[in-house]
Formats: sequence, structure tokens, C-alpha cells
Amino acid sequence: MMPYDPSLDDGQIVTAPVPKDAPYFYELDIQYRKLPAVEKQIDGVRIRVQPQVLNHEVWVAECFYSLPDPLEDSAIMRKQTINAGLRTLFVAENHYTGLLIEEYTALLISGISGTLEDFLLDNRVFFAQLLRRLDRVPDDGQVQQILQSQTRYAGDDVTIVDWEGALVISPGADFHTEIDLFKIGNYHLLKYRLVDEQIDEQLLQLRSLIGRKFSWFSNKRETLQKVVDNRIGLMLDFENTDQSILLIGDWYPAQLYRIIFDEFYIEEWKAIVSTKLENLSSIAEVSQQNLTLSWSRLFDFIQLIGWLIVLIGYIFLFLHDAKVIP
Repeated sequence: MMPYDPSLDDGQIVTAPVPKDAPYFYELDIQYRKLPAVEKQIDGVRIRVQPQVLNHEVWVAECFYSLPDPLEDSAIMRKQTINAGLRTLFVAENHYTGLLIEEYTALLISGISGTLEDFLLDNRVFFAQLLRRLDRVPDDGQVQQILQSQTRYAGDDVTIVDWEGALVISPGADFHTEIDLFKIGNYHLLKYRLVDEQIDEQLLQLRSLIGRKFSWFSNKRETLQKVVDNRIGLMLDFENTDQSILLIGDWYPAQLYRIIFDEFYIEEWKAIVSTKLENLSSIAEVSQQNLTLSWSRLFDFIQLIGWLIVLIGYIFLFLHDAKVIP
């Protein structure tokens, strides 16, 4: 995921995905646009790519590929090589030079041998290294910490969520709900980061306004108006993002999304953005007051000059009538 460039094709509007076991009142305030699917090849692996645009502001690439030996140690390095190549390719294609990029990997497994519990136990160290991209073998405490955030839709499947990746095991290869919720979680995370960056830009603009002396030719008013307008837009976006999270429901999708919400530290980002919005609002009010006082002082100064001109005129007439001056 990365910020969307409006100059590019935004695709065709499609119906927002509905997760399995969703309540009848399920609703998601995110517009989905689908772009034509393409195929890429990196390191000899064919990758199916489905680009999308969310809310006309975030570009997404869903990339699906299979590895011949997905549970071998070599698969970890192979995955990193492929993902790094995809990231470089997408950044170049979208002409994006910023740092606001979210990358997330999900290992999807549809067939296992033995019981689910034995399978997880036998491969727990590998899964921990894959999800967290560790260069060393983790100890038992780290493995438990990485694999602890999990939930189940049924008794024979499991979804384990971590900061950088997830593991989804489903005998029927029904992965669409988990993928969609991972996408929503990363979208909300990137959206908070986008709003946070915009607030920082607005704070820098306000900083340039505060403390300056009034100048007739300054563009204070135009800049301040832009800041205030953007602040209102950011507040509305913030509320829409917050409402979208709350509308997930209270069924299996809610259980999984609550885990995603915690693992992605979205609550912390929400608190940061909320605090910055409040600070931005306070600083904007101070700037508005300073600007109003500047104009008031200007009008008082103009009025004073006018009275001085009138007074000088009366003095001139008085001296002229007294024949002091010709």
C-alpha cells in the first residue's frame, strides 16, 4: 500500500467485500476500485497482482504467489527477495518517492498432515521467523509472544496475526475474509500515517505565521484559510476512519479485526493523531486571533493617520485665516 496518485487510472468501482459470518447490518465506509490484474515474475516465481484503489487515496497491490517448499528455511529468504522486488517495482511504476508504504505478508496454507495442533507445534519456530523476519532463531519466549495473537473460525483452521505478517490455515482454502481484514487494517494504519504527516505540514505552516510582523503584502490570510480548511477535512477523515473500524461488527470478523487492531498499534496511532488535531486546532485559533489583531491594528493606524491629516488641514486653515501664512 502507498498513497494514490490522482493522475493515474483509478479503476472501476466494485462492491466492498463482505467477510464470512458477517452480521446483516455489516457496512464498511470504504470505496473499492479495481484495476486490471497483471502478472509479474521475480526470481523465477510467477506472481498474480490485483491492484486496487481505496477511497481514491490509497493504492493497493494484492500479490499472490506459491513457493515449491514453503515450510523450508530457504522459503524465508525467497519470500524476502520476492517482496523486495515487488516493492521496488511498484514504487517505480507509481513514481512514488515518499516513505508512507505499508507491506504485509500472509502465509496461506490449505492442506496439512496430522492435526492442526501438532502442525503448529512442529513448525512454530519457522512460523515465528517467517512472520517477524528474524535473522536468528528465536527462543521459546519469543516464539510464544509472536504466535500468541490468534483466532479461529472453526475447529480445523486458525489465523495468527503479527506486526509484519500473518499465518492463515484453512482446509477449504477460504482465505478471502482474512485477506480483506488484513487489507482494511493496513489501510487504516496507512491512513493514520497520512493524516499524521498532513498535520505536521499544517503545523509547520502555522509556525511560519506565528510571531511574524504584519505586512500588507503578506499572504497570511490565504495561508491561514488553507490551514483551517485542511484541518476541517482532516477531522472529517479522522472521524470516518474511526467509524469504519467500529462498523466491523461483533462476530468472527470482529474477533479477528480486534487482534489486527492491537497488533498494528492502531489505537496508539489514533491517540497520536487525535492529540495533534487538538493541538492544530488550538494553534490555528491563536493564529486567527493574531491575524485579526493585526488587521485591527492596521485599521486603527489608518484611522489615526486620517485624523492627523484632518487636524493638519484645520491648523493650515486657521493659520491661513489668521494671515500667518499666505
